[in-house]
Amino acid sequence: WSGAEAWLRGGTSSQRDPLRADGSCKDVDPRASHGLAVVAAGDRASAESLALVCDRGGWASVGVRPPRQLPVIRGATVLIYDGGQLDGPELAAITGLRATYGNLPVVALADFPTVDRVIAADRIGVTRVLGKPYEIDDLLRALDPAVCKAEGQNLAEKGLRQNHPGAE
Repeated sequence: WSGAEAWLRGGTSSQRDPLRADGSCKDVDPRASHGLAVVAAGDRASAESLALVCDRGGWASVGVRPPRQLPVIRGATVLIYDGGQLDGPELAAITGLRATYGNLPVVALADFPTVDRVIAADRIGVTRVLGKPYEIDDLLRALDPAVCKAEGQNLAEKGLRQNHPGAE
């Protein structure tokens, strides 16, 4: 990450210092994209690959690296968390990210998530959990419903029942 708190990839350019002092993103026209995704990943390569997926789907993105002190980002519409097992420390990190970024809808990527981990993630407000390796189109489809969660839909619970009948 070479010391950068955040980086932006949107459209055709990327910047090392994407944020203005007030936390808004430079050079992001919200009318020209589906929205602004905050990509939380532990390493730059993962964050950059997720940024490329966002670009493909018409989303602007800002990458952050938890648990470092996180920059204020205004105008974000969804959070993508690239995790491992969605264990206690990762769930705590997601809770902290949601508190920092105004309880944004969250799409979490996890290594072969179990039903109990998906349920635990749902309880802290994760909108959708996708297992890795994930299909790019599945992630892009998950982003739009994730935004709907902010309007009161519980899509994670619905998806859990669809993918794991009988799991409550």
